[in-house]
Amino acid sequence: MRLHFNSCKVAILIATLLPLFVSNVGHGSDQRRDAEIHADKGLRLAQAGNLPEAEIELRIAVQVVPDDAGFLSNLGTILAMERKLKDSTGVFERALRVDPKDVTTRRYLAANRQWDIYRRQQAGRF
Repeated sequence: MRLHFNSCKVAILIATLLPLFVSNVGHGSDQRRDAEIHADKGLRLAQAGNLPEAEIELRIAVQVVPDDAGFLSNLGTILAMERKLKDSTGVFERALRVDPKDVTTRRYLAANRQWDIYRRQQAGRF
């Protein structure tokens, strides 16, 4: 099974993730603002279909503010879209350590695990 992403699907995904990003705004520090700028740029790049550059920008945001569940969840989503499921799963797990009640991130993590099971079944390793 091969996944295809078009700009409409990416736009829907970004619209879904935007509240995660916005909910963490408001701390006012220069570092937080820098992280928000990188995260916002990453989301715009993802919407435009440039996932590798989006990943870079979101990694910078996470590096600047490492305990922001929204930045982590957005990065995990980009990694999943790039089919980097092992990395994505780790980032989602990290986001849930920060915000264990985040249902959306929990759902994305479950989807990653289901996809991994499916891949292993197809490869005959399960």
